[in-house]
Amino acid sequence: WMNQRALFASAGAAQAMTVTISSMVTDTIEQHGSLISSYSHDKAGVDLWLNVDGLFTRANSYEAGSSKYGYRADLAGVTFGADYAMGNGLAAGLAVSLGKGNARSRGEASGIKNKIEYWGLNLYGAWNTQYANVIGSLGYIRSENNMRSAGLKAKPDTKALTAAVRVEKDLSIGDAFTVTPHIGARYSHIKLDNFGTAGFRYSAEKANLFQIPVGVAVKGNYDAACGAKVKPFLDLTVSPTMGDKKVSNRFALEGSSASDSIETRIANTALFNAKFGLEATRGNHSLGVSYGFGAGDKSRIDQALQAKYRYVF
Repeated sequence: WMNQRALFASAGAAQAMTVTISSMVTDTIEQHGSLISSYSHDKAGVDLWLNVDGLFTRANSYEAGSSKYGYRADLAGVTFGADYAMGNGLAAGLAVSLGKGNARSRGEASGIKNKIEYWGLNLYGAWNTQYANVIGSLGYIRSENNMRSAGLKAKPDTKALTAAVRVEKDLSIGDAFTVTPHIGARYSHIKLDNFGTAGFRYSAEKANLFQIPVGVAVKGNYDAACGAKVKPFLDLTVSPTMGDKKVSNRFALEGSSASDSIETRIANTALFNAKFGLEATRGNHSLGVSYGFGAGDKSRIDQALQAKYRYVF
């Protein structure tokens, strides 16, 4: 009984899920500006785009002090974006993300449920030169957590500030295939609000995380009989993570100086991801679908589905 209360903030996975949401949104922004897409930003003008994302994720062996906990979670979100291309390979825009999901704790603090709603804003840009394509973004994510367990209820907010850059280069293999190596850098600042419930109070250390995603994509280049440009692709990426993968979560009795500090893991040391998709562009319209599978240490498994649409004026 006491162990479950001590682990309430940790096993509710509010911090871990905010890390995951931030990565999912950053992936969406970078994919829109990437050379892997079936379209480019070479023509001057405005475009509108929409991404729908679904993600299932679980981890079984995260640490919270001397205890082990895990979670199973699903997320569904949508990102709306608009950008303006200057006509020289440079484009800049704004994207808004909205979504919700559920997380359920596993392990020594099982029985904690967390209903999550999030929203976010991202400023982004893409610049395609003869040397490389560069994509950059600055973002803010806010997630609202509705956590429940036997006798405990709380609604803390978690906030994330993000910055990311990705550099990639197309290397043609004949007319039919292109290889695109890419490397990036990502920074996330995560903050969980202090909260109290049922005579207990909780606070958490702020976290600063750094990722260096490195990978390579292979894509086909085909012209369909209907006039559409079709690009199937396979993208393989590994993302080592540095920084505050573990943070200090403090648990205390209300009105008392008695407290304890629990070191809680909120991120993996590395994640490996494989994504397969198909994109097509015809006239002013572009469509795409993809499936991604990810794995990491601590028995981390991710599965993601994505659908996207773009219209150029």
